[in-house]
Amino acid sequence: MDSSSLSSAPSQFSLMRGYTSVAVLLLGAIALIVPSGYSVGPVLLLLGTFALPFIRKKVRFGRQDWWIMGVLVFYTLVGLFEVWSDGQGLRGADKPLRFLLATPILVLILAYPPQLGWLWSGLALGGMAVGSWGLGKSSF
Repeated sequence: MDSSSLSSAPSQFSLMRGYTSVAVLLLGAIALIVPSGYSVGPVLLLLGTFALPFIRKKVRFGRQDWWIMGVLVFYTLVGLFEVWSDGQGLRGADKPLRFLLATPILVLILAYPPQLGWLWSGLALGGMAVGSWGLGKSSF
């Protein structure tokens, strides 16, 4: 991955870049407050990958990008082999398949990198929300 994948520099607005920025914001903002909130951002990113075949944007992957995708696929295969050899069934395949689903998300993030400010804003909002929630739950 090159250093421009999570760019903080202003650039031309695109709908997909805005979409990835909002998904990354939600990744940090609601992860600890909403039940299963940690999965909302990744699910939105995964849904965004379905638009990639219809958008004519050339994405060039660097050597490191290919290595990361290869490791994700290899880890998935090893995990699925372990699930199969232990007889865990479909419940055991859940965790290894998450790594396989991260591969198209990586492609989306490389094609349309989110604004870095959205990531930090999501983490700040999430921290404030958790702090507020914790203060509400505590008794003085």
